[in-house]
Amino acid sequence: MTRIFTHLLLLSLFTFSLPSWALFGDSNSNSAFAPSSPNTFVTVDEAFPMNAYQQGDRVFIDWQVKQDYYLYQQRLSFSGENVTLGDITMEDGEPIMMSFSAT
Repeated sequence: MTRIFTHLLLLSLFTFSLPSWALFGDSNSNSAFAPSSPNTFVTVDEAFPMNAYQQGDRVFIDWQVKQDYYLYQQRLSFSGENVTLGDITMEDGEPIMMSFSAT
């Protein structure tokens, strides 16, 4: 009877620990339980590489946004030291409809 209880206890612990392993486990490991493609983020400089150049009193900025990353125009702000900023003009972006589901 004790042996059956021990087996059931171990089976229960293993079963209930799998969701925790999936959530907190090392996603970079080659474990059978690890996702096949790890969900890792890159640095801001890698996700949004930028080129800037000046022509006269104007500065032009160009971003080459990494695939699957998004740069939101309404979140951009510009500042500088010892400079007066005029009107900021931007080309129209590409509207993207994103859906999020809470499961």
